[in-house]
Order: sequence, then C-alpha cells, then structure tokens
Amino acid sequence: MIASGLKWMVPLILLVSGCTNLQVSRSPDLEKIARLVEQQQFGEALAMIPRVEESAPDFAEWETLRKSVGKKATAYRKNVIREGKELERQGEWYQALKHYQQALNNLYENRRIQAAHDKLQRETGASIDALEVELLIAKGQWLKQQLIVQTKLFPLLSEKQFKVVRHEVVREEAIQVSVALGVVGKRAVRQGEYTLAEETLDLSLDLHPDPSIEATRKALTSEKQRVIVKKAQSAQRALSVSLQEALNQRQLGEASDIAIQLKKRGTPSKEEQQLIQQLNRDIRKQVEEDLDLGADHYSRGEYTEAVAAWNKVLALEPDNTEAAIRNERAKRILEKLRQLSEE
Repeated sequence: MIASGLKWMVPLILLVSGCTNLQVSRSPDLEKIARLVEQQQFGEALAMIPRVEESAPDFAEWETLRKSVGKKATAYRKNVIREGKELERQGEWYQALKHYQQALNNLYENRRIQAAHDKLQRETGASIDALEVELLIAKGQWLKQQLIVQTKLFPLLSEKQFKVVRHEVVREEAIQVSVALGVVGKRAVRQGEYTLAEETLDLSLDLHPDPSIEATRKALTSEKQRVIVKKAQSAQRALSVSLQEALNQRQLGEASDIAIQLKKRGTPSKEEQQLIQQLNRDIRKQVEEDLDLGADHYSRGEYTEAVAAWNKVLALEPDNTEAAIRNERAKRILEKLRQLSEE
C-alpha cells in the first residue's frame, strides 16, 4: 500500500537524494511525507516541506512537491464537503460533524470545511433545543392531565389511598416543569416566537399559577396586537406605494386591483383617496380613447382591431355596456367572414 502511494514521489526522491546543493538541515523525510499523504494528513505533510528562496538550487524541487501535495489536499477537501453534505442530507448530522472535524485535523485549517462544520453545529444545536422544548411541553401536558385525574380521584379515596397515587410528588414536579416552561416562554417572547410563547406560557400557568408568568402572558397579548397593527400599517403603505407606481407606469388594470385591495382593508387615507380618484380619471380617459379607437377600426372594416380595442375597455370597466354591445357586433361579423371564407 505504501509502495503504491510512493510511486508518484520516486523520481523526486532520486532527484533530491542526488542533489549535492540540498542542505541537510532542511532535508525532510520524503518517505514520511509520502506516508502522511497516503493517510490524508495533508496539513502535517505540507508543514514538513521547507520553504526556500527562489534563488536556491533546490527551489524547483520543493515547489513541485508542495504543489503536488497541495493538489491532493484540494481534491480531498472537495470530496470531504461532498460526502459531508450527503451525510447531512441523510440526516446523519453527528457523523457529518465527525467527518468535518477529522478533515480539519488532517488539513489543519480550511475555511470552507470550517464554515460547513460551524453551520451544521449551529443547526444541530438549534434542533436539539427545539426537541428538548417539545419534550418539556409533552411532559407538561402529561402532568396537567395527571393533576386533572387526581383531582377527580380525591373525593373517592381515603387520605391513605390518595397518598398512594403520589399527588404531592406530581404537584411538585408540575411546579418544576411550570418554571421551566415559563423560562422557555419568556425567551420565545424576546425572540418573537409568539406561537411557542403562547403555548408554553399557557401550559405553565395551567400547571402552576405565577404572577410573573401571568404578567408576561398579558404583555405577550399586547405585543402581538402591536405587531399585528404594525404589519397592517406596513402592508397598507406598501399598497399605496404600489398604486402610485402603477399609476406612474400607466398600468391601470394593476392599479385598479390594488385600489380594490386598499378598499377591502378599510377606509383609505386622504392620500390614498386622492390616488384612487386619479385612477378613476385615468381609467375614464383611457376608456373613452379605446372606445373611439375601436369605432375608427370598425368603420374601416378592421374588426379584429376593433375587438381588441373594446376588450381593453372591458378589462378596465367590465360593466361597460357600450363596449360590450359593440364588441359582440364586431365578433358576429368576424364569425360570418370566417364562414364565408371557408365556403
């Protein structure tokens, strides 16, 4: 195995051993370098190759060796990332982390492998945290159900019998889980994870009432309402801007759709009402122009062009009776012309 790994270095070993200008103080063990490369320990192999001045007689030999090892290290790095991504895809995250770490040990430092390792480590940590929260919630729900059932049992049992069902032990455990759920809920509020915050805070209060948790829960309700209002205002502003842009670009159909959305959201602001009024004026002007254009085409026997012009009118004003009647008349003529042409 070692012999096959050294084959590519045999000419270099002979060349270096026959070079009288190569100083003993910087002569590495070439066979050891070959073994390190065979074992994919490229960092250590490269560290053993000395750097010499370009003017040195042995400069070309060392650079040839360095480039050869560096090329193999690059191929190794690409393969490591490819195999690591495949392990991630298969859900083998722990094995992928070990794979990246082994590669970093072999290469010493590599930004791409380090980045892949760090990214996966963050994702792994986040997944573990999420699963631990799931377990905590499941435990809280189980304890909540236990407390409910034990409360129903209490009137049916003697004190001695009731102790057998470990009521106090369950209650103490419920308090501990309630505290843990409260911590998770407060953290979720800070991070803006309101759905998780609601679930954990509500369950915490079900297990054990606590003034600080109740205060956090009320604050969460207020914060959610504030966020909802803020999002609505942001969406309203975005629609206003889109309406203005559509008007500027004479995209009246799109502007009309945006105006409908604005009206559905409630009473438009003064500025929005002005934009809608401008839109109505622009639509009326465009409709009149297309009606006249269609009539001109119709009078010249250009029925296809007339239909196209009146279709534009109907796209802006679907209930425009004049355009609808003229359009139908032109379509009937076109159909008769088609039949005559076929005959």
